[in-house]
Amino acid sequence: MHKHNSSEKYFHPMTNRNEIFRTSDEHGNIIVYEFNKFRLMTFDSMCEQSKVRMGDPMYLDHEYIQAMLLPLLHLTPKHVTLLGLGGGSLASCLYYVFYDAKLLVVEWRQAVIDVAYDYFDLPRDERLEVRHREAKSWIERAENKSTDLVLSDLYHASDPHEIQFEKEFFENCHRILRDKGWLALNYHKMPTAESPAINHLCHYFPSVFMLHVNTDNWVVVACKQEITLQAMMAVAPNNNLPASLSSNLRLLQGRLLKVSVNNRKNT
Repeated sequence: MHKHNSSEKYFHPMTNRNEIFRTSDEHGNIIVYEFNKFRLMTFDSMCEQSKVRMGDPMYLDHEYIQAMLLPLLHLTPKHVTLLGLGGGSLASCLYYVFYDAKLLVVEWRQAVIDVAYDYFDLPRDERLEVRHREAKSWIERAENKSTDLVLSDLYHASDPHEIQFEKEFFENCHRILRDKGWLALNYHKMPTAESPAINHLCHYFPSVFMLHVNTDNWVVVACKQEITLQAMMAVAPNNNLPASLSSNLRLLQGRLLKVSVNNRKNT
């Protein structure tokens, strides 16, 4: 999810968007807009929760979503856990890129799940399981070392979910990841290097990197193994990725900064 700005040619002005569906639940509105070949989901008409190009499920419009996939330059996952669904652009992309991978999506709003299936062509297949659960309670009960990659993009209507700043959340992400696993998080506003959240993250993950993207979001990726910044830049191309995605990821990788926190073991 990211806040739009006036320079985004598809989202602004309001007249460029054609509302095709609206519903609501106890958490608020869910609105679907369409323009050209694109559809987008919003919760409050101010922030894009998801944007897809219909008929092209491997297309990822937002740079922050591409940045969340930087771990794919380092691994070919057999299992991916996605916390937060939106319109399902990330889930759909991974579904078509990795034919042998199983995907598990955890989404706390049933209405969002329904809209993703009905208006965003989310695949209906046993390889892509969507669970109607609250992320915090689900991850507390998830099995140890059960996934290769956790992608967390948890938001309320306009603010990041507080779970993405909590020590217990990072501990559980570390626990459910396999030995070479990665965690990626999307933040609208990045916690500072001195914040408790970053200290907690670095306590559990020896390699933490961050990237500022063009929507003013910050994406953080963390690995359970020690990796230097130089090694991150020197990684060989992943031939399992589409060429366009691989090229975009390699460009983004060059902008990564490694996070270093003193006294990591004492956090």
